[in-house]
Amino acid sequence: MTDQDWPKNPFFESHTHTNFELIDVQGYPVKAQPSGTSTDILVTYLTILIQSLRDTIERVNGLTDEISGADQKKIELISLRSDNYKLKCPIPIYIEHCDEQFIATFYDAEVSGYGETDLEAIENLVSNIISLYEELNEDVASLGPLPKKWLSVLTEIIA
Repeated sequence: MTDQDWPKNPFFESHTHTNFELIDVQGYPVKAQPSGTSTDILVTYLTILIQSLRDTIERVNGLTDEISGADQKKIELISLRSDNYKLKCPIPIYIEHCDEQFIATFYDAEVSGYGETDLEAIENLVSNIISLYEELNEDVASLGPLPKKWLSVLTEIIA
């Protein structure tokens, strides 16, 4: 690629490789200015851009963790409060307050319960876990991949 063939790009001030400024995805100038062939410059630019994207993704993931953890608490459920079913081990459930209700969720089996209080949400979650377990066991042969995964998770924890 010659200087005349260098593609015009909004990330460059000029299409020549001797007079341009790199900017990252947030619009800030990049301090390192590459030199060499057009291919070298493009590789350096892409490397810097990829690192900038990785940094941005890390910041977004950190903010997401802060946001999701703010109104959510984790507890361990140790009983299904049932004569027919027992838990083999404690399971992690997450309770969050959303609008005017509480939501209790067992993410491994993708099942939730809702209620006006956290206790009511947990009770509904327990009821939904048992109902899902019974329903999935009715016709195991016809289950698709996702219901099979749920049944596998529930079979591991329910005696």
